[in-house]
Amino acid sequence: IYYSMRDKAGASAADFMAQNAAQKFPIYSQGKTKYVRHFEGGIKHRFAFSKSVLTLYHFDAPDNYVLHHVEQIPTVSSAITYGDNLSGLLLNLMQKLYVFDILPMSIRKKLFYANGTGDKTAFDIQIKSKTGKSIKISLINEKGQANLTAFSTVMHIEKLISDKELLPGVYFGHQLYSKGAFSTALSQNENISINIDQ
Repeated sequence: IYYSMRDKAGASAADFMAQNAAQKFPIYSQGKTKYVRHFEGGIKHRFAFSKSVLTLYHFDAPDNYVLHHVEQIPTVSSAITYGDNLSGLLLNLMQKLYVFDILPMSIRKKLFYANGTGDKTAFDIQIKSKTGKSIKISLINEKGQANLTAFSTVMHIEKLISDKELLPGVYFGHQLYSKGAFSTALSQNENISINIDQ
């Protein structure tokens, strides 16, 4: 995940990070659960839009739980950069020194609050099959995280309202769509580009 501190996602993202920065969360490897903290680890990665190699750190995303427990994918984890290596390094150092454990909630919220003028957000999703085949899906939204979240929320609501064949129940977002339909709907947004490398 590429999330820039210049983005204007606002308070909800800041509140999530402030409340959870010091908490351990699960990642999954070969069906086994391992508990880590945000900003631990360090994975070198280059996003398609960037010439720089960035370091990504562990990040808790609801998708990890859904993909592992609902879709039965044995190895799932997420990693994030905050737009440059210095920001990530400082957050990693703060985690190592247990700074998040002692900071008051109000200071943590200020630390993670991104009220910039706007920046792109990007997701690189790497999928490896049991046979070893790899696929990389890159999604970039030029308007940032808030725009992407709002757009996908509207898409899901429209799908729920318009789909008369959908049975009553609890659904995760990806379960509302047939194969390919979700990516097709996303790509209709002029601010979103999707690239698939196989």
